[in-house]
Amino acid sequence: MSAATHCILRLEGRDSLVWPVSRAEITERLDAPTEMSVVATSLEPPDVDTIGGLDATIELHFDEEQHRTFSGVVVGVDVQAIRADAFSVTL
Repeated sequence: MSAATHCILRLEGRDSLVWPVSRAEITERLDAPTEMSVVATSLEPPDVDTIGGLDATIELHFDEEQHRTFSGVVVGVDVQAIRADAFSVTL
């Protein structure tokens, strides 16, 4: 098994959303497509991703061995950069 996986989540038309999330919670939220959808997954940990506008791509990093999840908050309309560890984002 890999040590870490991250999912890239797309928030559509949302101005605020708060985690923590687990894979199960992501699956549950996918039943409400106006909130977010998974657009990609990768075994390579992301470095830095730039996001902006009301449609934001968020990369979440999961440590499968320790079952860690990370927190994030998305608010506003300005452009910022995020990292895939614990983060707070202002768009």
